[in-house]
Amino acid sequence: MKHSLKDILSTKKKQLDDQEPKWRQKRQEWVHDVGQLYDDIEAWLTDLIKDGYISVSRDQATLSEEWLGVYKIEKLKIIFFNNQEVTLTPKGLHVIGAEGRIDMTIGSRVIMIVRVGDDLGWTFAEREGRGKPKRWEFNENTFKELLAEYAEEF
Repeated sequence: MKHSLKDILSTKKKQLDDQEPKWRQKRQEWVHDVGQLYDDIEAWLTDLIKDGYISVSRDQATLSEEWLGVYKIEKLKIIFFNNQEVTLTPKGLHVIGAEGRIDMTIGSRVIMIVRVGDDLGWTFAEREGRGKPKRWEFNENTFKELLAEYAEEF
């Protein structure tokens, strides 16, 4: 026996509506976690900000993801004294191989900051040709090392 279009759509809508609180919670956690990451980065850069070497600003970005819908999330901009910039732009919670990704544009490089593993800690990842991206630890020291490498270029 075939079901009518209305019955099929009604069933699918109910399934989606039943899952909506779960996805709303996941979206809120993702937005919070990105904001917390930016807070950590700003804390790491406090002395450089105070000394006038860099400034930091946040702007709103709009993302659209299946299940999470359309939502606002912050992106972070680090501006050096000579107007060179590093931007951190969230790409989404649902990405292949991770539970969240932020792209860090630093000069001509795009380095991914991804959440992986059971603890969902942040990790750097960068593609080098084909194959799996190279990964390394994300922490204050490695973050500042990347900024220092970039600063040597300008």
